[in-house]
Amino acid sequence: MTPALFGRDHPAGILRSEIVRATESHGGLVLVTGEAGIGKTTLVTDAAHEARRRGTLVVGGSCWDSDSTPGYWPWVQVLRGLRRSATAAEWAAAQDAADGRLGILLG
Repeated sequence: MTPALFGRDHPAGILRSEIVRATESHGGLVLVTGEAGIGKTTLVTDAAHEARRRGTLVVGGSCWDSDSTPGYWPWVQVLRGLRRSATAAEWAAAQDAADGRLGILLG
């Protein structure tokens, strides 16, 4: 992790452990939550760079506090990222596993 994460050793360590676990198994999911301005974006951006250096596919989504935010918006962003990175065969397998419902979320 970068020096920009001064004072964030514990959460950075948790993310590092999750990156190792995910790269040694079948992937994973990490949700990072907290008040605005506490450094979530810096923490996650640094972890994503480290994961990509290890050859891991990283997709993400973000929320914003607004009544106009589309439903399931973070998941739509994740699915769009997966769709962009998947081969046609991989996406077809994902669609089959979800009984063809992924298109509903993607609009």
